[in-house]
Amino acid sequence: MNPEEGRLLIGIARNAIEWWVKKGTEFKPKDYPESFNEKQGVFVSLHTKSNQLRGCIGFIEPEKPLIKGLVEVAISASQDPRFPNVSKDELDNIDIEVSILTKPEPVEINNIKKGDGIIIEKGFNRSVFLPQVWEELHDKENFLNQLCIKAGLAPDEWKHDIKAYKFNVEIFKE
Repeated sequence: MNPEEGRLLIGIARNAIEWWVKKGTEFKPKDYPESFNEKQGVFVSLHTKSNQLRGCIGFIEPEKPLIKGLVEVAISASQDPRFPNVSKDELDNIDIEVSILTKPEPVEINNIKKGDGIIIEKGFNRSVFLPQVWEELHDKENFLNQLCIKAGLAPDEWKHDIKAYKFNVEIFKE
């Protein structure tokens, strides 16, 4: 995507959040490129101006057209169950980040490298970290330990029989 499309994605995400928080209704985008109708994985992350995570929700798989998925996850990020719902008073204090995901591909644990988005699965347990998480969890062992904990597994479960998938993202920020 080009920078103009990225700015449009951010604007649509912001409108979706503001409409939901202020009016309790879903924003219906009208003017956007045809490419936004293609199915894509998408995440919306919200951060306070002091760079604290305020919400992060998304679709890993390309299961919905980008435009529909974007509006849905933007609203959901404003209601991330890990945090109180975003209030009207907070809207000016929140920065929005949109991540467009490539289709996940299987990867061997020993081939994971810094900068990869990673999904792990074992049985019914599954978790995902966007590539941006490497900024906080710098080394591979800690990254994988935390990913296992997020999935409800033992921290070192990644050393055993586990499925892993990698993906890349295109990031657009306010």
